[in-house]
Amino acid sequence: MQRIVLLAPYGLLGSELARSLSALGQIFTLSRAEVDFADTTATAIRVAALAPTVIVNAAGFTAVDLAESATEQAFLLNASLPEALAQLAARRQCWLVHISSDYVYSGAGRRPWTEQDQTAPLSVYGASKLAGDQAVLSLCNKALILRTGWLYDSHGRHFLQAVLPRLLNHQTLQVVDGQIGAPTPARVVAQQAVLMLRQLLSGRSDSAGLYHLACQGETSWYGFACAMLQQLQQQGRALQAAIEPVSSAHYRQLYPQAAARPFNSRLALAKVEQHFGLQLPDWQSQLTQV
Repeated sequence: MQRIVLLAPYGLLGSELARSLSALGQIFTLSRAEVDFADTTATAIRVAALAPTVIVNAAGFTAVDLAESATEQAFLLNASLPEALAQLAARRQCWLVHISSDYVYSGAGRRPWTEQDQTAPLSVYGASKLAGDQAVLSLCNKALILRTGWLYDSHGRHFLQAVLPRLLNHQTLQVVDGQIGAPTPARVVAQQAVLMLRQLLSGRSDSAGLYHLACQGETSWYGFACAMLQQLQQQGRALQAAIEPVSSAHYRQLYPQAAARPFNSRLALAKVEQHFGLQLPDWQSQLTQV
């Protein structure tokens, strides 16, 4: 039986991983209340004591704007911690699953990013996530790095949970229309990650490495909000809410943001589909389910 150590089991993605990983073996969790993840040595010691055959790292510094001023903390959690876990996984020859971000790319252009594309993060958050990816890839040959983005679900703090109450309260929203990606439930990432890990544990170590993992299709934040409103109306709710599209520049004038956001967060999925035979769902059907 696999001994799976999951870091940060109560976050948006961590909670879904905790549910999905149970299909693979015995889960041991470490939360921020139990160990300071910024103390990478202490964290690695705690993980090692649990004798893992799989380490799943859902921990990280995800406050994108705050990272611009809390640079040291962002790099400790997003770069130094993955580095320490990769060193531990290499010594134990166990698998390490690490969650990364679309913020490692520049956001330029209109075509989906592939795993082979050059990285050029626009923010401290993106730079710290990239440093973590590079450390894991260089130190651990049994690593699975999953780059994803635009995560949401029926719980946690994210775009849907910010927009939904305002729609239900008949408010008028101004939503950015110039940033493009694929809204992806955390549940989808967790379930697909487990399918990938199951194959790796069965002997397909040649498929280790970096993969994109998200829903099919694309939309803007404005399009995502409009789809939410449409779903509510189809449920028979009589709403007087309105959604107005605005540019990123105009939005930042209204609501200043310390960190730049990528305009293009499209992620190519061909590699993960071909290597693992996954059939990733479209974002619209998943919004209906959520």
